[in-house]
Amino acid sequence: MLDEARWELEFLLRMQVPVGKPMAGMAFHKMHDAKWTALPTRPELDSEQRELHKPSTAATLNLAASGAQCARVYASYDAAFSARCLDAARRAWTAAKANPNVLAPASDNTGGGAYEDADVSDEFYWAAAELLATTGESQYRDAVTSSPHHAKPVDAFWWGGTATLGRITLATVPGATLPAADVTRLRGLLTTAADGHLSTMSGQGYAVPLPATGYVWGSNSSVSNNAMVMAVAYEITGQQRYRAGALESLDYLLGRNALDLSYVTGYGDRYSENQHHRFWAHQNDASLPHPPAGSFAGGPNAGLEDPVAKEKLVGCAPAACYVDDIGSYSTNEVAINWNASLAWLAAFAAERRGAPAAPVAQVAPAAVTVPEGGSAPVGVRLSAAPALNVTVTVARSSGDEDLSAAATLVFTPADWATAQQVSVLAAQDADASSGSATFTVGGPGVQPATFTATEADDDASAASCTVAYRIDNAWSNGFTATVTVRNTGTSTISGWTLGWSFAGDQRISNGWNATVSQSGSTVTARDTGWNGTLAPGGSVSFGFQAAYSGTIAIPARYMLNGALCS
Repeated sequence: MLDEARWELEFLLRMQVPVGKPMAGMAFHKMHDAKWTALPTRPELDSEQRELHKPSTAATLNLAASGAQCARVYASYDAAFSARCLDAARRAWTAAKANPNVLAPASDNTGGGAYEDADVSDEFYWAAAELLATTGESQYRDAVTSSPHHAKPVDAFWWGGTATLGRITLATVPGATLPAADVTRLRGLLTTAADGHLSTMSGQGYAVPLPATGYVWGSNSSVSNNAMVMAVAYEITGQQRYRAGALESLDYLLGRNALDLSYVTGYGDRYSENQHHRFWAHQNDASLPHPPAGSFAGGPNAGLEDPVAKEKLVGCAPAACYVDDIGSYSTNEVAINWNASLAWLAAFAAERRGAPAAPVAQVAPAAVTVPEGGSAPVGVRLSAAPALNVTVTVARSSGDEDLSAAATLVFTPADWATAQQVSVLAAQDADASSGSATFTVGGPGVQPATFTATEADDDASAASCTVAYRIDNAWSNGFTATVTVRNTGTSTISGWTLGWSFAGDQRISNGWNATVSQSGSTVTARDTGWNGTLAPGGSVSFGFQAAYSGTIAIPARYMLNGALCS
């Protein structure tokens, strides 16, 4: 999946105007043949000239949003590609701010759709939301909170209307760092929209989140997009009715509809197989293939906007205005943005198989080093909304009695996702050992979690280890680093936890080859299991990506399993 997404992202990155060129940072609006390509035509036999169309603000902001999301997703798999995506996203944002009214004209529709968009305020909102979720920076937070879309009700999303994509990110991605009241309000707007879709479904013979007037070009993509909103409402609230609405929408697309036809090729007893496509064109040429399994037809369109539909669908009821014919481009087209929402919805259906389980207590970081005589914070939240208020207790379950963290927390259906801080304390003692303890976090109606705390004893001798900290790549407000830990002793280390404190304002966003967490300036990195054993003379390396301002300060000291590395 990541390889396929990267193929698309590489295309988008190549559509950005290079540095040093006029309109640098902007994205070209589109690329297609100079004339409409004949049907059928195999790609290698296409004789039409390909043309690149001038940049637009909308395309540039779409690149900014996609690049920012790319940076989050790929950071733990390919730090260099993640950094490249973020750099492109930042340059696109800056270019769009400098060129806010470069709009694609409706007249540019020869050889390909115009995709005109006279209002790009929603694209600015979406791009700012994604950049905020990735970087946490105030300039993007200000752009989000000052946007008129931030307070508006949740509306439908499509290629020309992207505000709700931003709302979903802001409501569900912890890195967005909005005030709790803002997050609660956005989640409320999403659940209100989901309730509207459920109401629409309940008033029809077939459960579909479209009104009778909603059967337009690409109506099936509206069904899948509206189902995504219901699925997000389920993720936010855990309420079963939203999950049911999303799955019933998928049932409609897979054949429980007025035509008794699955709109997804290869799925169902009867399914679309002659979608409008240049070389998935078996209907026109028996030597060419049908569309592959998973191809998603556009669906009923009461407008009858092509010659085949006008001929074959006269007098059709809106939900039946569809014909599986390669020539009916207004009802049987395929499009990548339609298939994307179908993939999202199918993944949701595959993963959310039953009634919601009790929420799970979540603790970050999962391991913390506490200085002797001092304290260190951990954050506690829930994985999903509880049906009612729940009480969560934090208590030591085993280990060194010098370590303590007794607390009682209350989470409500509204604030379950807001982390509450708990202080872990280490008593001052005279021994030279670094004790550790395990703490249990849970309560009635909440699945428990555990975290570990290790005392950094100020009387402890240096451990037999060395640490090398290397900055691999740095840009204006971010960097990636590699940390290498070497066992210089004579005994094998089985399971390791490395801790340090940043002197500057570095904030880690992602890590790889270790479980890396940060609380304040304190960083804790734990082995991932497969790399937990360090033989004498052996070493292990892990990396992370972080944001910063000013200078990148190198940590001064490191603690391995609670003892100071020499």
